[in-house]
Amino acid sequence: MKHQGHDGFRLLGLLLMVLGLFALMTPASYASGGTAKRFQSASQNLIDAGVAAMKAENFDAAQKKFEAALIADPANMMALIGLGDVYRAMGDRRAGMDYYRRVLDIEPYNLAAIKRKA
Repeated sequence: MKHQGHDGFRLLGLLLMVLGLFALMTPASYASGGTAKRFQSASQNLIDAGVAAMKAENFDAAQKKFEAALIADPANMMALIGLGDVYRAMGDRRAGMDYYRRVLDIEPYNLAAIKRKA
């Protein structure tokens, strides 16, 4: 499948999903600093779902999962690597390389990004 571009509805859906994550948070979790941990956990679950979608060659679903993981935890380098993998699998090598470069700009010694960019 070719990349169809980002449309407003998909972005709105991702934002609503993140807002839903906020709704699941209890006031006690805000006070205890659990916010970051919950978002990191949610992001990791989305990464796992994205990897499973990639294995099934469901690239559109994988892209959505990795994008949602990045919204939940913008520091998740695996979400960026996953997006790079998705775009390369869909035949857009340039976009894939752009995601790997973003990772390397943040973490110059990230082995996963280095291997994929080579």
